[in-house]
Amino acid sequence: MEVPQGYRRPAILTPFQGLWPFLLIPLVVGAPFLLLGLSQVYRVVQLERTWVSARGTVVDNVLVARATGGSYAPVVDFQTTEAGTVRFTDGVGTVPPDYEVGTEVKVLYDPEDVHSARVASWKRLWLAPTSLTCVGLSPMLVGVPVIWVAGRKVGFSRHPAP
Repeated sequence: MEVPQGYRRPAILTPFQGLWPFLLIPLVVGAPFLLLGLSQVYRVVQLERTWVSARGTVVDNVLVARATGGSYAPVVDFQTTEAGTVRFTDGVGTVPPDYEVGTEVKVLYDPEDVHSARVASWKRLWLAPTSLTCVGLSPMLVGVPVIWVAGRKVGFSRHPAP
């Protein structure tokens, strides 16, 4: 394929000439984590926008058995105008328990299904989306500059020989 007279390669691509196969590695490694993290961020933002906030009280910590061991999930009571007192067990368990019995917590619940509720702390809502997004971005933010610098040192030229 002939290049038209006077054609110039876009300046943004010039530093990466000859390196693009290597640049795909951090992009391919990071992209699944980044996409999963961003989808979780979107989900939490939607939850915070559409669910209703209430104050609740931790009434118990139940042991949730898993194949890899167990963890303690808080059981929370809170009041709604629609259904009165609602009790739910949060979906996130920890060892040791995050909350002592009697601790007041912020709760988010679905007004259409008050039994769909979550303890609204940063750790319980944002830790997983933030971690996944950072894991996805890390190979891109570190890998691309490292590959570019390494490529320049081993002889990938900005301007190939004619």
